[in-house]
Amino acid sequence: MGLGNDYLMDTFINPLLGMVVFGRFSTLGVIISALVITAVLNICIILGMNLTLIQITKRGVLLGIILIRGIQLQRQRRKFL
Repeated sequence: MGLGNDYLMDTFINPLLGMVVFGRFSTLGVIISALVITAVLNICIILGMNLTLIQITKRGVLLGIILIRGIQLQRQRRKFL
């Protein structure tokens, strides 16, 4: 793992989470998602979670966000058809 991998994963998670919650990309969505992700990661660190497990959790969150966004897009397409 390189030095910037933690930050790189966060740069993918924050805008996507903001988009899933608000339905579009917005500055407010990115700020709120950054606060939520930071709070969750801080809780994991306080609980003594292994750093490798934290990375796995971040990747799982990213996959979950992508799956939820895919479901949202399919529902939107069904409305228009």
